[in-house]
Parts: sequence; structure tokens; C-alpha cells
Amino acid sequence: MAFGFFIFWARTRFWLPKYAHILAAIGLLVGVWCVSTTPEDAPINKAGSLGKFLFALAVPAMVYFFFVFYGGQRAAMKYKPKTATEIADLIERFVNGKSLYPQEWNDFVESRHPDGKLDLYRKRCDELDPKLTVPTRKTLRH
Repeated sequence: MAFGFFIFWARTRFWLPKYAHILAAIGLLVGVWCVSTTPEDAPINKAGSLGKFLFALAVPAMVYFFFVFYGGQRAAMKYKPKTATEIADLIERFVNGKSLYPQEWNDFVESRHPDGKLDLYRKRCDELDPKLTVPTRKTLRH
């Protein structure tokens, strides 16, 4: 299952929510602080500047890894309000049978959108039976 989250991450063009980047930035600060406060006889000092640099990057890398590994990216993507273009792309993927993940269509039609006009499109798509009448961009433009 975890491998699937990495595939999903790649299919969404490596998008992550802002709070994941904030956590990674905090992790970077912690990594830099750890490297800067090591005693002179610590083994990390034998690795040189490159070793210290890579050690400082380890914490944000762990933040990103575990965020994706435990499905945080997929959960955040589900609740992120979509733009009109993203909704049109989602409908097109659904029509072509190429959804990003199996429940993408259900997540779309079952989650309210903050924009009233886009929410009307969502409701219209929900009313249509996907097995018989699949909405297209042309249908939604009217």
C-alpha cells in the first residue's frame, strides 16, 4: 500500500500541501542546529562539510518521506479545493478511465466546493449516472 502512495505522489506531479513544507523547513532548522552544536570530537566532524550538509538535510527528507509513506499527501489532496481547470481535468480523466486513484471521482462528487458555481457543476455531475451518461467539458460549459 505504501508503494501506491509514492506512485500517487508522482502522478500528482509531486504536489504537497504548504504545511508539509513548513514542517520540512522546521526540520531543516533542527538539522542545522544539531550540526552546529556538535562537539569537536563528534564523528560527524570527520565527514567534513558535505557530511554535515547531508546530515542537516536528513530531517526534512524524513518529513517528506513519512508524509508520503503514510498517505498524508493523498488525504491533503482530497480536501484541497480544486480550480475550474482541475475539475475539468478530473472529469476528463474519469471519462477516459484514467483517474489518479480509484476513489477520485467519488471524492469529487461527495465533497462540497467553496466556490458556488463550481459546486453546482459538482452537484450536476453527482446527479448524472456515470455508467450511462458521463459528463464532458462541453456539457459543463452550458
